[in-house]
Formats: sequence, structure tokens, C-alpha cells
Amino acid sequence: DTKIQVEESADDDTIRFDTAGVERATISSTGLTLSNGRITANGFSTDGDASYNADRISFSEAQFYVLNGVSVGVKLDNGQTNWSTQSDIRLKKDISRIENSLEKVMGLKGVKYRLNKDDSKSPKRVGVIAQDVEDVLPEAISRDDMGFLWVKYSELIPLIINATKEQQYEIEKNKEMSAVMQGKWQDHERRIASLEEENALIKEENALLKSFICSKFKEDSFCRDEN
Repeated sequence: DTKIQVEESADDDTIRFDTAGVERATISSTGLTLSNGRITANGFSTDGDASYNADRISFSEAQFYVLNGVSVGVKLDNGQTNWSTQSDIRLKKDISRIENSLEKVMGLKGVKYRLNKDDSKSPKRVGVIAQDVEDVLPEAISRDDMGFLWVKYSELIPLIINATKEQQYEIEKNKEMSAVMQGKWQDHERRIASLEEENALIKEENALLKSFICSKFKEDSFCRDEN
């Protein structure tokens, strides 16, 4: 039941691979397509460009691409360990800002945890709770065939960027308000100091006036109280 079959037609030539009576893969002009199998290899090399299932995986000596059917995906440059994601504004439409980002971030919590399959001595992992993320940014969540939630951590970065900007705006606004309040307080202090100075001058003038009056009218009750 294991065979390689070549199918010829006017439109296309296809090589078909079967095992146990089941089609596993085909090779045609559009590329290699897996039907009910997988590719396992200890190593893979190419002298030039290579591809797997057109518009899915391709690589050269400089770059490795993983793309979907509309050529959207990620790229790994030779010698690098971080994937690059397509983000050119020329590829985007319906752009809108993530609103209330700080409030959304406050709805998340970083946690340490072990998976149910981990033993008690396993190092704890760190992350977030997918259900919390789904509540505030459902675009960063995917669901598998079993209904479990998966977090697309890289899609939390724009949320954190906006939350940081919103927080900085609040800080700057509070700084401005504090500066205004401090200016008003300093103005009040200057006015109080001026009033105290005026009050001291009035007291001094009153004392001089009383001294003059009492020098003329020593027997006056006003002056006797002074004595």
C-alpha cells in the first residue's frame, strides 16, 4: 500500500505519495502539499531559494519567511534570533487607536505558575492569564480545537506602549497642576508676608502715636493703663 504515483493532465503534472493506502503528500507546480503526514529531517540544506507549499514557508541564505496564503507573516534574518513581523503602513487599513489602554493593562496581572502537567519541583513559569487578556484585548487571543485559549504575547506590546503614553500624559498633567498649585501657594505666602510686614508697621506707628499722646496727656486713662 506504499507507492509513488505520477498523475498527468493537460493542466498539471502531479507526483503523489501514498502510504498505507492513504495520500500523504503531493508535488505539483504550486509546490509541496502535505495531506496526512509530516516532514521529519535531521538537517536540510539548499544551494538557492527553497519553498514549502507556495506562500507558506520560503527561505534563502539571508532570510527565512513563514507566511499565510495572502503573504502575511513573519521573517527571520540570517544570524538573528528574533522574528520580524510585517508592519508597514502600506499593508494596513482600518487603522484605529487602542483606547483606554492603561485601564486595560490594569485589568491584567503578571503571574508565576506551573502547568497542571508540571511536578511541584519544576521551575515556575511567568505570564498572564488568557481569560484576563480576552476580557480587555480579545485580538491577542486565539483558541485551539479543544477550546483552550492561547495568548499572542507580541500583540500585547502595542497595548503596553499606549498605556505607558497614557500614564506619562497623566504624570505630565499632574506635574503641571502641581506647578500651578505651588505657584499659587508661593503667591499666598508672599501676600501673607506682605500683610505681616504691613501689620508690623501699623503696630510701630500705633506705638509712636500712643507715646506722643501720652507725652501730652499723662493723666489720661489711656496713658495710665500703659503705665
